[in-house]
Amino acid sequence: MILDYTISNFRSIREAQTLSFEATSDNHLEDYYVVKIDKYRILKIATILGANASGKSNILRAFSLFPLLMLNPCETKSSKIGYDQFALDNNMEKEYSKMIINFICDNIKYRYEIHFNNDIIKYELLQAHPFGEIRAHKVFERILDIDTTLSEIKWGNKYSSIGNTRDLSVNLLPNRTVFGSFQKSNVNIPWMKKIIDWADSYILPIVKTSEQHLSDYTSRLLSNNNIDKEQVKMLLRTADIGVSDFVLKKEIRDIPQPLIELILKDDSAPEPLKNKVMDDPTTEDINVKMIHNGAQGGVELDFNEESNGTKRYYELSSIPTKTN
Repeated sequence: MILDYTISNFRSIREAQTLSFEATSDNHLEDYYVVKIDKYRILKIATILGANASGKSNILRAFSLFPLLMLNPCETKSSKIGYDQFALDNNMEKEYSKMIINFICDNIKYRYEIHFNNDIIKYELLQAHPFGEIRAHKVFERILDIDTTLSEIKWGNKYSSIGNTRDLSVNLLPNRTVFGSFQKSNVNIPWMKKIIDWADSYILPIVKTSEQHLSDYTSRLLSNNNIDKEQVKMLLRTADIGVSDFVLKKEIRDIPQPLIELILKDDSAPEPLKNKVMDDPTTEDINVKMIHNGAQGGVELDFNEESNGTKRYYELSSIPTKTN
């Protein structure tokens, strides 16, 4: 089970933020909401409350980094890890994102720390504290040399025999974690496999509300001047979600030929649609960019990168208001 999770330099999160699942000393409804494992009291459920665009969605998204780095290692040295650093200050591009997660697996409390960016894993540290033992001990420490992009794994005293596992080091690309290297190596490390299996079965993807495509509807109304952009901007500013403006960017794309042929051969397809794809085999997309106030001025962020609250404000701005 996860005890707590800390992330920094991730999307809208600049300084380290921690989400803890450890219960407080309050024992109200303990039998319903708390699970006891050894000396740890862990909540079965947690709720994140906050204003729109305050970072709630990004705290949840940060959880996806853990299984990504552990279970889905990069295939090549040039592959990108694939996440977004803090975007409102260009200086943060030079800094590493840092993740710390405390979790329990097989009656052992682990502390895993990792420093990384989109290109490399700079540092890793795994510590273990078995139930019943007084002190925690180091499992491994991984340090990457920036100049050579080669990594050294320093094993703890109780794991020194693993240092001879050559395959693990050979597969430790600069953008792979030690766990990711294990996934790509023909080696037998039982405790590491237990952690991998735990992460694979325990950490589930984020469940989102159904998409009604209201953003596309709103964007087309704005593009056709059916609703006033200034009114939408005023609504977003009044909501105090950090958005000062937005821009709409049209993109014309060719309809793939196999799709055209499928439409033309489909007897149930309306004739106007068939005539349309024959006369003009293109489609128009409208991309929305939200503008936030950053340290160096306005920063454009893709609509898909916004919080769920910000998206909803934009989508609902197309609802007509009653006038006297």
